[in-house]
Amino acid sequence: MIDKVLVSVWLAMTLTILTMAVFLLIIPLYHQVEFEHLCQAQLMRMEMSGGMTVAQGNSFRQALTDSGFQVTRLSAPSSAAYGSDLTLLVEATRTSQQVGMDLTMKEVILSFTFHRTVLCRKIITAAGEP
Repeated sequence: MIDKVLVSVWLAMTLTILTMAVFLLIIPLYHQVEFEHLCQAQLMRMEMSGGMTVAQGNSFRQALTDSGFQVTRLSAPSSAAYGSDLTLLVEATRTSQQVGMDLTMKEVILSFTFHRTVLCRKIITAAGEP
């Protein structure tokens, strides 16, 4: 009788630990999707405006910070001529929790990188926009 109780308790603890580990493995994937979404939206705004202004850069950096990312590098041209490349490079980090091999919670730093280049399709002349 006692052996069944011990086995049941051991199985319940093991299943709980495995469930938490799987859940904690899914969280970094969610953060990656969130980071990619924010960066892709900024890249589309850059493409529409022909570059990234200082105000757009500050707004984008603030959006990333509000989502929990610490931006370590943000690089984008302020303007680009029609037909040239627009490149957005964002490197950020975020702290997260992970279950270690000894089944204890550890704080880890996740690194994210977004590097995409698109073709500028907005015509900008010296006299301004047409």
